[in-house]
Amino acid sequence: MSEGSAPASKISAAYMIIENKGDQPDKPISTSTSIAKVVEMHETVGGKMRRIKALEIPPGKSVELKP
Repeated sequence: MSEGSAPASKISAAYMIIENKGDQPDKPISTSTSIAKVVEMHETVGGKMRRIKALEIPPGKSVELKP
């Protein structure tokens, strides 16, 4: 995981690859960290970010969260 901003920033980003190694779809529905009060997942559509409630990761696949 890489952090997207300096430690003093009020807004930051984290990027990662989430793998589903199971045989059923996986649907992470929440995020958390010990270094932030609020964590949100977003997607970019038409050049604009919007919050999403969950991701769905098919069995044996991965999703890359990136800029």
